[in-house]
Amino acid sequence: MFWKSLGIGSLINLASDVKRRRDVCLIQQQNLISLRDALNQLLASRGYTGNDFEDDSEKEELAEALDQFYVPEESNEAVTQMQSDFYSRRREFRNDLSKRLGILKDLFYSTHCLKSRVLPSGASELVLNEDGQPELIEGCESPELKILREKWEKGLRQELIDKHDAVRDQFVSKLRQELLSFLRFNRTKLDQPDVCQVLTEKVVEAKREGAKLMQEQEAELWMLEVPDDPEMIAIAKDGLEKIAKMNEEELHLEEESEDMQIILNFERELASYIFRCGQELRLKRYDSSDFLDPREGLKAREEEVIDFTNALPAHLVNCLTDLEITNEELMDY
Repeated sequence: MFWKSLGIGSLINLASDVKRRRDVCLIQQQNLISLRDALNQLLASRGYTGNDFEDDSEKEELAEALDQFYVPEESNEAVTQMQSDFYSRRREFRNDLSKRLGILKDLFYSTHCLKSRVLPSGASELVLNEDGQPELIEGCESPELKILREKWEKGLRQELIDKHDAVRDQFVSKLRQELLSFLRFNRTKLDQPDVCQVLTEKVVEAKREGAKLMQEQEAELWMLEVPDDPEMIAIAKDGLEKIAKMNEEELHLEEESEDMQIILNFERELASYIFRCGQELRLKRYDSSDFLDPREGLKAREEEVIDFTNALPAHLVNCLTDLEITNEELMDY
């Protein structure tokens, strides 16, 4: 899911989905092997030799393909460890903040409580004002009042979560449509570096916006259950600001990481090579024997929809898969 892939490192989908990301790389390597085999068989059946390639470097590149593209495991492990350290740091900070606020909240309700009333049935309920908020009064909170308060807080929390889910669904729906429109418009040019660059920028910007939205929603959930006490409100806001700053600092460190660049370069190079192998295969198939008019073969190549799982880097494929975008949707357009 799109939201599960967000967090620090979210711009390229690493620690949150390391196994799935490695699976994408493995699939791409298997595609590379299949394309080489198919291309070699086709060349052999038609009497082609290595001299049919443009130059010796291209022939050598094909011959050494399997040696060129191995998943950079050391960089994967280094980045995964970095992200794991970041996650542990944030989790520890959140836990400490939660415990601190919990202690202050218990202390607050040792001298305050929510006003209630007894129903004819003998049960108690909170007294709510015109805005649906309970009235805070002085007095130690009894166990029964604590149950009523926590039930009310739980209801508010679920209501806010449902509201957040609706906002996030709308965000994803809009993003999905924007990316799908871009892919459809460029469905025959997904192998071009400038198209891939624009798509990357769109994804990065969307994930930044998504991460910001998640932080805002998290802050709302934190503040929802903080009593109307100046000290607790100040502590909660200060903690949330530190979490936001922590996220930004860690994201910056990851983007500047040498290991991260190694991974991204590997994904780009692998995707580019796979596509070029497939393109070479298609070029050999679209010869004059396939069409009465050679121009028809050229036209077919120009109008062919590109499989984005082969042409795009793994981190982009992951994002599009998270959004449930398929190649069929490009072809049916």
